[in-house]
Amino acid sequence: MKRIDSIPVRVTLVAVLCLLAAAAAQARPVFTSLPTSEVIIEGGALLARGDLEAAHETPAGFGAETGFDVGFRYRQFWSDGWALSPSFHYQKPGTYTGYDGALDDNFDVETSMLRYGVDLVRVFDRYGRGAKLYLSGGVALIRNRLREEYESDSEYYDDGTNSLALSVGVGLRRGDFELSAVYTRNRPSTNRFWPGVEDYNWDTISLRLGFALPTYD
Repeated sequence: MKRIDSIPVRVTLVAVLCLLAAAAAQARPVFTSLPTSEVIIEGGALLARGDLEAAHETPAGFGAETGFDVGFRYRQFWSDGWALSPSFHYQKPGTYTGYDGALDDNFDVETSMLRYGVDLVRVFDRYGRGAKLYLSGGVALIRNRLREEYESDSEYYDDGTNSLALSVGVGLRRGDFELSAVYTRNRPSTNRFWPGVEDYNWDTISLRLGFALPTYD
């Protein structure tokens, strides 16, 4: 039996969208150049790939489905359209729920990531009017966590491991709002998760909506 933990995902996405909508009243005009530096609040969907989305019955699978990604970033521009952008994101794939026939009990497998990243960003036509395309590439230190818990048992397993990940992304900026898609190559190595498996593929795709906080450049 498998399900996505849909209520927290929906509540989080609705909260992010409400925050961005409320902030829109403070937004700068659509047809404007970008400031020297800015802080961007981001949120959206997280698509699990590799072993994360693989069936739980497979040796390295976790059965995760679509989850959420929330965080923020700081972006510092140079005059020619390049920018350096450190960021932090909390990423939560959808929870897998299974049934253990031997124990006659349901269990949950939860995965999550704390992502500390830095990206090099190229914004095209930074000083132009209208929408602006940008590309990004970077590295991230990720804390990968696994929690497994049975419904009728107060005890649970909770452990984690660190990994160094690479990412590439593309986005479109219009006014203070932007849409982006980021692919992260995350390959943790640990013997703390599933027996007999040490190398994992925890790749993800993040689809984010971002809002740049007001600046006074």
